[in-house]
Amino acid sequence: MKKIEATVIVLLASVTALPAGATPCPAAAANLFRAQSWLPPPPPPPPPEKPKAPPLPFTYLGHLVEDKGIALFLGRQQRTLIVRTGDVIDGTYRIDAITAQRAMFTYLPLDTQQPLILRNRP
Repeated sequence: MKKIEATVIVLLASVTALPAGATPCPAAAANLFRAQSWLPPPPPPPPPEKPKAPPLPFTYLGHLVEDKGIALFLGRQQRTLIVRTGDVIDGTYRIDAITAQRAMFTYLPLDTQQPLILRNRP
């Protein structure tokens, strides 16, 4: 077997100062061995979804027809609420309209309207 000796010579060029009026070579500053890809760039990510109001946390218990309008009896957690048009519940929901078939709520943080079906007509 023949032995081959290899000698690696590393040349380091260090320039402490350029001569007056000389400019550095732009090719020397560029990365000559950077990664190259011929694939198209990936598509941009989709925009985030618009926030949605949570489902209404109320249960319809009943209603009462008064001279001033309709009063709704709603259940929420362990409470019974009596509400009328224009009332605001916990600073989060406002009752916009009450009819015999539905009540319209506005979820105030997102200003989104949500219906609560009171009864279905056949």
